[in-house]
Amino acid sequence: MAKPTYRQLQDWFYRLALLHRTGIDLRTSVTQLRQTCQGAALGVWTAVEQELQQGHSLHDALRRRGDYFPPLVLALMEAGERGGRLEQAAERLSLYYKGLLETRKSFLASIAWPAFELGMAILIMGALILILGLVSSITNTPPLDLFGFGWTPRQYFVAYCLLVLSAAGGLFFAYQAVARGWLGTWPLDIARRIPLLGRTIEMLALSRAAWALATASEAGLSAIESVKLALRSTQQWYYERHQAATELAIRGGRTLTQALRQTQAFPVDFLQVIETGELSGTIPESLEHLSRRYDDETQRNLKTLSVIGGVIIMLLIFVSLGFLIIYLYYNIYFKPLMELGRGI
Repeated sequence: MAKPTYRQLQDWFYRLALLHRTGIDLRTSVTQLRQTCQGAALGVWTAVEQELQQGHSLHDALRRRGDYFPPLVLALMEAGERGGRLEQAAERLSLYYKGLLETRKSFLASIAWPAFELGMAILIMGALILILGLVSSITNTPPLDLFGFGWTPRQYFVAYCLLVLSAAGGLFFAYQAVARGWLGTWPLDIARRIPLLGRTIEMLALSRAAWALATASEAGLSAIESVKLALRSTQQWYYERHQAATELAIRGGRTLTQALRQTQAFPVDFLQVIETGELSGTIPESLEHLSRRYDDETQRNLKTLSVIGGVIIMLLIFVSLGFLIIYLYYNIYFKPLMELGRGI
């Protein structure tokens, strides 16, 4: 079954938050949402509606749809529903996917011209190889050996096409491998060490963790249940792997701040806010404010990253084209001229 797009997720949870805010009960809200769906989504939301009618919770109904909904949706909807803040959970998901759409749009806009230049460069290079072969056949002269391998222009063209397709396929596979977690956690571990990118990844996770922890605390859930929801909501194994250790520490009588500090996975400002909240009894309010601050910083960083990404792609294209032009100039013009000089 095809997974929902960011656009669909943003629209669904926006509608759910809007309907719930107007006082419509959850079952009616899901029924209204289901009526706007088509295709596979219609079947999914029909099943969710039926389970709600049977008395199941919304997050359980969503979880029973297998891997159709992203883990983040399941974690935040569970936190919101159990904390009595379903509307805020749906609204937060809507804003999150809206932000992803805007960031992707901004990034694609910043790399549109470099991507066009890259595509034209690829086409021109392929056309050059064909033209050189055509000139050789028309003039009945030996074909020019572009790269010194002793191949014909046709062989060079086939090899060039295979190289371009292999590069495109490799990039697509790498993207899928990272997105689906096939490579484990090491790509994320490397990305976290890159200054701006690492900070952005950290802020995305901690913003969700702060919100989930605030929601669970406000709902009166135990510290163990609260921290489990918070760690799951990060959707990063870097944080989720500490669930057992934090639970054991809390059962041993440590405070939430002490349990999280011993993992050495959380920044000082995050721990200070929790510690202040525990001492003053204002954990929900403190973490809500921290979550909003992290969100603002994340959005600024994502816009900066999109600009930097576009510049890097353009520089790579210029460097690649420059190297190719110099290499061809050497083999087509300068090298034959040198050989002619030696003969004379």
